[in-house]
Amino acid sequence: FGYYTKGDAGAARYLVVAAQAADEKGDHTLANGTVAVLQVVDAVNLKQFGAITGQNSTGALQAALNSGLDVIGDKGIYFTDPLTIPNPINFGLLSGCTIKLNDNSSDSLITITSSNASITGNGVLDGNESNQTYVVDTRHGVRVANGSDNVTVGRDLTIQNTVGSAIRGAQINDLDCKGLSIINPNYIGIFIGNATSTINNIDLSNVKMHITNTHHRQVGFKVHTDNVISQNVSYD
Repeated sequence: FGYYTKGDAGAARYLVVAAQAADEKGDHTLANGTVAVLQVVDAVNLKQFGAITGQNSTGALQAALNSGLDVIGDKGIYFTDPLTIPNPINFGLLSGCTIKLNDNSSDSLITITSSNASITGNGVLDGNESNQTYVVDTRHGVRVANGSDNVTVGRDLTIQNTVGSAIRGAQINDLDCKGLSIINPNYIGIFIGNATSTINNIDLSNVKMHITNTHHRQVGFKVHTDNVISQNVSYD
């Protein structure tokens, strides 16, 4: 079984019910008008919503993130327009999974708008910087919206090739970036707060930053708070 073809890793269990609204990504309207409702317990695989490696999978990725369940990023490169995490879920990227921003995008790759959300795993978020237009302090890897507290972005995750910062936030508390790797940000690597923000508890332990491009505009971290843990931070 599969989503598009047998063995494509999109297989899932469904419950067929009477006609109702369906997003046509996780749930599907059948030919007779009934609806096949995706049955999950704890987590969904993005391929169960129709994501296809090597193609624009914006709709499938956003539908998975909207499900309210933890999302598993399976191996492959998935192109996308800007995404939003609106629920307190974990987006866990497996090794070999890359979420890559489409060319000429106008916003950050992922915006977190919920407290208690996280992006973790051995995968990669790629801002596709070489195919974007540079505008200062925009098109970040992950933007954490004001009031989205207790957020984790790290735990072996890599964020690379961003026009803006790898992580950008302002009025937030309890941001955990432990174990994050940052490669070639075109702006400040992690930029949290501003002169008027109230911010508490930022953990940058074991964050690694690697710069190989020659046109980056700023590097390092800019965090407007005294409550920062920054043990074993490295640059090369």
